[in-house]
Amino acid sequence: MVGLCLSPLPVIMAGLSIGFIGATIASAAGLLLLSTLTFGEATIIYFAWDIAPSLLLVYLVLKHRTQGKGTVWYPLGYTLSWLSLLTAGIALLTILAIVAAFDTAITSTVTNAATEVTATPVPAPSLDIDAGLKALFLKAISSSLSSQIDASTTMAAIEKIVPIFMTMIAATWLLRIVFVAYIAEYILLKKKKTLRPKPSYTEIYVQNWALVVVVAGAAIGYLASGNISYISSNLAACMAIPFCALGLSRIHLWAEQTKFAGILLLIFYTLMTLAFIFGLGAVEIFVMLAAIGLYEQLSRVYRTSIQKKMERK
Repeated sequence: MVGLCLSPLPVIMAGLSIGFIGATIASAAGLLLLSTLTFGEATIIYFAWDIAPSLLLVYLVLKHRTQGKGTVWYPLGYTLSWLSLLTAGIALLTILAIVAAFDTAITSTVTNAATEVTATPVPAPSLDIDAGLKALFLKAISSSLSSQIDASTTMAAIEKIVPIFMTMIAATWLLRIVFVAYIAEYILLKKKKTLRPKPSYTEIYVQNWALVVVVAGAAIGYLASGNISYISSNLAACMAIPFCALGLSRIHLWAEQTKFAGILLLIFYTLMTLAFIFGLGAVEIFVMLAAIGLYEQLSRVYRTSIQKKMERK
């Protein structure tokens, strides 16, 4: 399990120490080794879930521009914004593949039986992400835990998980990649082999287009229905992840203005960890952090617009 969680580490370490070309060579070597040991599906999954995001992370983290005699590195929020968009896409494709496979297995039998009765071809029902996930979860839970959990408890849990399942996949995947990147950076900094200096984790600047995606996705998700509503609302939630990081950076800055910063942050992270482990207010904490980050982003946009107007005058 630990090996699977840390599988992107060699590619990310090669990229952060040698460069994007080094990460590409390490990726090619990993894909070649895996293709000789397993079948094609495992190689595709490894590329989609490890190689592609690792290469994107390395490319974004090492992106910089020359300003005068110095080097200006792109902020961490830039990397988080694009990684969040990629995670949303991977999570969506994963869900569509799972639901489509399950839907095909279930509906083919029903369609064939109906065709035999009516003597005319009966079209299969269109893919419904929400309904497909609920049916899939219900089948999986009922087949393994039917004697331990009653029906009402099962349905209540499914009703809570399914609407945010795409976001849960994306957030889990993103946290894994970021955690592995942090470990890689820590190891390379100890050996003084990083191409980029250690970034400041309290100075996060999220891209403005991510703010547009959050607002537009939330609006479409609220007004639309069916798959469009599901995808739009979850896309908005996925793109809110960078704003959660921005919200955390604000909390750190607020805590550092007190005399008990270490204690306050320890209490905060302990409560947040317990909430996520036991599912007590985890969604509310996510919304709170995203709201703080969105407020900070809007404040920056407003201050920037005012400053530009003053400069024109």
